[in-house]
Amino acid sequence: MSYQDGWAALNLEMPDRVPRTEYSVDGYHFALMRRVTGIPVTAESPAQERLRAAQAFRKAWTFDFAWSTLIANQIYKGFCTNMGHASYAAAGSDYDDALYCPFEDPEDVLAFDPWEAYGPIDLADMTRQFEEHYRANAAAYPDEVNMTGIYTTLMSGLIAVFGWDMLLMACGMDGQAFGEMANRYASWMQQFMQALAEADVPCVMIHDDIVWTSGPFIHPDWYRKYLFPNYKKYFAPILESGKKLIYTSDGNYTQFIDDIAATGVNGFVLEPCTDMRYIAEKYGKTHAFIGNADTRILLSGTPEEIRALIRRVRERGLTLRTTMIVGFPGETEDAFRRLMDFVEETRFDRLGAFAFSAEEDTPAAEMPGQVPEDVRQERLDALMRLQARISLENNRRRVGSTCDVLVERKEGHWYVGRSAMEAPEGDGSVWLRAKRPLAPGMFVPARIDGAQVYDVTGVAL
Repeated sequence: MSYQDGWAALNLEMPDRVPRTEYSVDGYHFALMRRVTGIPVTAESPAQERLRAAQAFRKAWTFDFAWSTLIANQIYKGFCTNMGHASYAAAGSDYDDALYCPFEDPEDVLAFDPWEAYGPIDLADMTRQFEEHYRANAAAYPDEVNMTGIYTTLMSGLIAVFGWDMLLMACGMDGQAFGEMANRYASWMQQFMQALAEADVPCVMIHDDIVWTSGPFIHPDWYRKYLFPNYKKYFAPILESGKKLIYTSDGNYTQFIDDIAATGVNGFVLEPCTDMRYIAEKYGKTHAFIGNADTRILLSGTPEEIRALIRRVRERGLTLRTTMIVGFPGETEDAFRRLMDFVEETRFDRLGAFAFSAEEDTPAAEMPGQVPEDVRQERLDALMRLQARISLENNRRRVGSTCDVLVERKEGHWYVGRSAMEAPEGDGSVWLRAKRPLAPGMFVPARIDGAQVYDVTGVAL
C-alpha cells in the first residue's frame, strides 16, 4: 500500500498510516543496510548490487515517497565552483578536498550571464531526459511515489556556480546587482522549468537551499524582490500542466513559509528547524508536508507531554488516528492493560491494530519474551472490541452536526461518501439521503442524524 498511501497523503486524503521517506540512508549508510537486508553491500559494491540492497531496504522499512531530482551541477558543463565535501557517508566515501573556483573576484560574479556561459538547451531533449529519469525511478521503486526534478533551482544554483565565498562577497558588495544577476540566472533556468512542465510525469521536486539553519543569510527583502517572483514564473507552467509540485529547502525557512506557499507549491519538505507546527496549522488542509523527525525526540516525551499533544490536536478539530501492534515480544499482561487504559482515555477517532507475527530472518523473531499466538489474538480481539465501543460513542456524538461530504457512489436509495474524518478504503462511510440527484465527485453539506460502529447516516442539505 506504499504507493497508494504516498499519493493519498499528497492528495490530502488521510491514509490509515503516516507515509514515510528518507533521503540518504540507502546511498550512504551501508552498515545499516547490511543489518536490515542481510545483503553484504558496501560503498565499493557494483551499482546493481547497491540498487538491489536499496530496494530491499526501502521495502523492509516501507518507504512511500522517493525523493529525487535530475538537474544539478551537470548543466554547468564544468564551469562552476567545487567547494569540496566533508565526510558524511559511511567510511567517508563522499569526502572531497579538491577546491576550484573559476571566478577571480566579486565583480566577475555580478557580471555573470548564464546565457553566454552555457547557452540555450534543446527543450525536446531535456523533456525526454526528465521522462526517462522518472521512468527509471518508477522501475527501481515501483511501490513508491516517484518523481523527477531540479536541484539547482535558483539559490542552490548560484551556490553551485560561485561557491559560498564569492556569492556572499558579491551580494554584500552590491545587493541590487546581485539580484539582477539572479534574474539572469532565473531566465536561463526557465528553460528547464518549461521542459519539466512538458514532461509526462505526475510529480516534480523543486529543491533550493535558500537559508541556513539560523535562517536567511540575505536580507528578507532581497528574497521577496528577486527570489520569490522568479519562483512564480518558474512554477506557473508546471502547475498549469497539472503536476504535483513539491518544494524542498534545507535550513530554517519559517520566515518564508507564506511566501513559498504563495508561489503555488503543493507541498513542503522541511528540516526540524523549520516550524512544522505553523505549516500544519495554517496549511495542513491545503498542502502536503514532509517533515524530518528524530526518533530520539519522538520517544522522549513523558506521558503528560503526550497527553498535552493529544489535547492540542483535539482543540484544533483534527481527526485523531493511530495504528497499534499487540503481542510484540516482551509485552506483558501489565503492559497490555496500560495500552487498553490509554486507548480508553484517548478515545481515538480511528484506530487500526494487528497482532505481531514473527517474520523469518528478522531480529524480532529471535527476541526473548515471545507472546503465544493465542494470547496475541486474544489481545487483538479485546483491543478491537474496545475501539468498536469507542467508535460508536464517538459517532453518536456527531449526530446533529453538519459537515461537507464527498459523494463517491450510490447504493440503492443511499448516496455513499466520506467527510474529512474518513480516509478512503480503510475507514467507514457517510450514508446520505437526498431529495435531489447527487453525482460522484460532488461535495455536499450534510447533517448527521444516525450512528453505527464505523458508519454514520445523514441527509444532504
